[in-house]
Amino acid sequence: MSDVKITDHIANRKQRLDEDKPIIIMPKKNPKTAGTGKRKAVQDQNTGNKQSRLAVLLADAISKDDEILSEIGELLGNKDKNKADGSRSTDLSPTSEQNTATITNPDEPTSIAAMKTHLITASLAPSTRLSYKRFWSRFTVFVSNMPESRSYLPATSDTVASFVAHLHLLKYSPSTISSHLSAIAYQHQLTTNPDPCNSFIVRRMVLGAHKTNSKSDCRKPLLYEDIKKLCKATAFVFATNPFLRQLCQAILLISFHGFFRMGELLPSKSSKDHQVVQLKHVEFKKKSVHIRLHRHKTKKTSTPCSIIIPSSKSFCPVTYLKSYLSLRGNSKGPLFILANNSSLTLGKFKTHFMKLLHFVNLSPKYYKFHSIRIGACTQAVISGKSEQEIMLLGRWKSKAFRKYIRLSKITS
Repeated sequence: MSDVKITDHIANRKQRLDEDKPIIIMPKKNPKTAGTGKRKAVQDQNTGNKQSRLAVLLADAISKDDEILSEIGELLGNKDKNKADGSRSTDLSPTSEQNTATITNPDEPTSIAAMKTHLITASLAPSTRLSYKRFWSRFTVFVSNMPESRSYLPATSDTVASFVAHLHLLKYSPSTISSHLSAIAYQHQLTTNPDPCNSFIVRRMVLGAHKTNSKSDCRKPLLYEDIKKLCKATAFVFATNPFLRQLCQAILLISFHGFFRMGELLPSKSSKDHQVVQLKHVEFKKKSVHIRLHRHKTKKTSTPCSIIIPSSKSFCPVTYLKSYLSLRGNSKGPLFILANNSSLTLGKFKTHFMKLLHFVNLSPKYYKFHSIRIGACTQAVISGKSEQEIMLLGRWKSKAFRKYIRLSKITS
């Protein structure tokens, strides 16, 4: 037999042996060689389909193979990075001091359990979370002090009904009682328990609280003509203080035309001045001013909303804002501040606001800060704007703006 035939015979026999031999996939010892494509070729031969490299590795990761996990970490680009505060982000690839148990640690921010909690928490506005926590605490204390032993989670509809009666006896408003019920319902739904607040008895009691509530919203709207009167009054009330005059005029016009809540422009106290509109959030265009609002009552995302206030012929909000800024200067911080660069809080502005109301013979009993937003909504209805336009202007997510339409309370 010639040398060529012998060689062919050996090759054919080796091929038959290879076909009968099971394929064993060994993990790579060096994850940096993952890009060679050798493992993919073996996998494709074994499965008979064209899976992506990442999909194959994710499937193999079930076996807790350290080398495979390391390679996944490289493909996803999820490397450990030293942060400024000294903490470290979670990496899929284990090190000599870290094993694969770190991946299933529920305390890690990238774990499934932690991410579930994070997403649920993020669904509520920060102010709503604080309110729910306070209302839920009040409910648990009430149940704990009841004569008979009862559970607050899950709670029965009878227990919730007793709580509603308790709040009504304490003179809580119907809207505040409803807010308490929202907190109770949220906790039950969060723990997959039946909602005790949705029973017929509880709903009828809340309706009864609304009907027997003698206190009504007596706030009247400050319409455009009222705002102009207040602006004119600044020339007399603050005759010797041009800065304060320009400041009050700008606040009145910007809050009215921008449908602002006063708390979005002015902080409740100096330590919270970073939560209101800042100077850097203001941008002037050719015939308008754009104000970015990063925090507001119904805000659910981190994306700021842009409020566009156009110019007008008389008492132009853009012109008055520019006049105020010419005196304010370019110092960083809140948009509206005092002449000495200190914070203008709601309490400080309330003093000036009440002086202006008295000057134009408007009673502070009926005219509050929110009368400006109520007036903007009512003025929009008078101007013929649609409901969708008003909701967009006032950043309302529902038809709740309808309660701000006070046509019957317009002064002559």
